[in-house]
Amino acid sequence: MEHTAVAPARRSFFRRTAGNYWIKLGVQNAVGLIPGGLGVKANLAVARLVQGRIEDRPTAALYRIQRSLRNLALIREHAGLRLGGARVLELGTGWRGGDVALFVVCGAQVTTFDHHQWLEPDSFRHSVKLIRDNLAAVEAEARKHCPDFATNLVALEAACTGGGAIRDILARAGVDYRITHNACPDSIEPVDLLYTESVLQRLPIGDVARVLGRALSLLKDTGATFHRIDQRDINTLAHVGNGRWALEYLKYPEWFFRSFISGRFTSQNRLRESDWLNLLRHSGVAATYIESRSVDGDAERMQAFRPAARFRHKTAEDMATRCSLIIGRKGAGGEAVRHRIVASEAEVEG
Repeated sequence: MEHTAVAPARRSFFRRTAGNYWIKLGVQNAVGLIPGGLGVKANLAVARLVQGRIEDRPTAALYRIQRSLRNLALIREHAGLRLGGARVLELGTGWRGGDVALFVVCGAQVTTFDHHQWLEPDSFRHSVKLIRDNLAAVEAEARKHCPDFATNLVALEAACTGGGAIRDILARAGVDYRITHNACPDSIEPVDLLYTESVLQRLPIGDVARVLGRALSLLKDTGATFHRIDQRDINTLAHVGNGRWALEYLKYPEWFFRSFISGRFTSQNRLRESDWLNLLRHSGVAATYIESRSVDGDAERMQAFRPAARFRHKTAEDMATRCSLIIGRKGAGGEAVRHRIVASEAEVEG
């Protein structure tokens, strides 16, 4: 009884402490100095101390499932791709595994890469349970990809009942889970879909072209891409609670940004939406759908904001875009591009 009473109080203390922007950065940069797997474990321990386990945050976990379902609907509508029987390459497996679980339910053959093994069995089982608990919403999209989705879900649940490491669970579910440096994919069969969810902005800027180029080279000639890219400072997310403007990090010169704000476990590259569109275009991928998400007032605030030199040729709207959803097709050209601009009073996170 004492443990359950003390743990939330301790977590609340660490949350308040982490709410200081510079303290948070100092702690994470210090943890980043711990070498190898020990540093990864230390970072995971700090994250749990501040936020709790993923299973203890049901609202955020459910939001991510709902967000992923919308991603699948956008892929179907704007890339003309149904996942049943398709080969999917995901960069950045992440902490929850909800995207992987939904791919399996929709009948896809999945290969997923990450640079560290963040995903744990309990977190993945929790994502699968959320799919079962919200079956009506899942069915509305999954049935459009694979009529036999219910059988796939039963098989996925069976894979989760056995013990073993997360690699064992995913292997039983037919998922190829690999850990490689910077999540850069090695040799696999050509894929129908390259998928990233809030990952590309975390790549060190020197690795972006190499990793993205390598992944795009694995696409079939008519393959599709989906990318959700966050362009705000990850150290200002709402669960951190420091109230700092999410785009203020654009004011720092590159040497300061790389030395103090972007670290081993807080890696981010500050590329804007226009940069990502140029990278994709130069790699032979034409956008068919772009969704630019911002917060009311940010573009106006940018008019009086003095960014670092590297951003001064950008438009205020480009710099104010906090999140981009980009769908494209390899080898496409001359197609109409749907561009949706979304501004809201606040952001929802998961």
